[in-house]
Amino acid sequence: MPPYRYPWHEFLERRQDLHFTTLFGEPVVLHCHHFNLFLDQTVEDPPYIPGRRILFQNAYEASLCLLQKVRQTLSPSTPDEALEMFFELFAFLGQGKLRIRTPLTGDGGEVEGMAHYGYSWLQKYGGRLRRERGVDYFARGFVAAAVDVALDLEPGSTAVEETESPVTGGKALVLRIHRRETPMTLRPCSELSLHT
Repeated sequence: MPPYRYPWHEFLERRQDLHFTTLFGEPVVLHCHHFNLFLDQTVEDPPYIPGRRILFQNAYEASLCLLQKVRQTLSPSTPDEALEMFFELFAFLGQGKLRIRTPLTGDGGEVEGMAHYGYSWLQKYGGRLRRERGVDYFARGFVAAAVDVALDLEPGSTAVEETESPVTGGKALVLRIHRRETPMTLRPCSELSLHT
C-alpha cells in the first residue's frame, strides 16, 4: 500500500451488524470493475435517457456528500490543501491518480492523470473497440465536487469534461473544469441511519 499523508483507514468503519462499510459515515460499495463497466454502458447506451448526465450527476452527488464530511473532519487550511487531500482520497479509494495540470480557480482549470474506469475499459476491451468519448464519469463527478467543496462554491456550480482519454487514444486522462451557467439541481445528502 502506498504511503498516504492522511490516515484514511482510520475513518473506515465496518458494520458487522448491518453488513456494510462506511468512510466518514458515508456508505462504501466495493465491486469489480467489470460490473461497473456494464452498469455504466447500460445507463449510457439507450438514446431515450440522458445517460451521460445521469452518470456524471450521480458521481458528483456521492462525491459531494463524502468530500463535505472529509473537509469538516480534517479541516484543510487552504483550497490547495483541500484539493491535494481529495485527490489523495481518490487514490486511496482505488479510483486512480490525479494531479492539477493548470491552476484551478472558480472559473476553470485542468486536472490530468489516470482513472480506474478508463484503465479498466482498456484492460477489458483493449484495441478491439473504439470509443469517441471517455468513460471516466466517476472521475469527472469527483473532480467537480472536489472543486466546489475546496473553493467553497455553491454545490452544483462546476462542470468537468474529458478532453483526452486513453480510451479515445490519448496518453492520459485530461479533465477540463469550468463553471456551469446554472448550477445543477441536486438531491440532498441522505443521512445514513445506523440503527436497526
